[in-house]
Amino acid sequence: MNRHSYAVPPHTKFSLKYQPWFHLYLMDVFEVKDTEPEKFTKKVRRSLMKGELAKIARFEPDGPDKILITFSQFGTTKITYNIERIGEGFKATKTSEKVAMTHGMFKNEVESKLADLLRRLGATAS
Repeated sequence: MNRHSYAVPPHTKFSLKYQPWFHLYLMDVFEVKDTEPEKFTKKVRRSLMKGELAKIARFEPDGPDKILITFSQFGTTKITYNIERIGEGFKATKTSEKVAMTHGMFKNEVESKLADLLRRLGATAS
């Protein structure tokens, strides 16, 4: 079998790490040091309304200790984070992720834009 017989063009460096359909551990955890979750969620929602993610992304509380991020367009992707309060801020850790089949190719791009937004608003994302 030829080593170039897979569906990737030969000039492409094939690495799972950089493929859009491979899970990128971009937003497993984000932390905000000086704002409580409720206020930060409102800040993110206001910012989302102004940007290009406004049509597809929602960032909202899901009970007292959870945040739900939803991407809706040609399917629905839901990512849930548990909140751990730390002093005046909080740490959010991803607990579940349900990605719509149609979102697999674009998830990392959208999640990257959301991570950039969170960083601009004062969070550290990893």
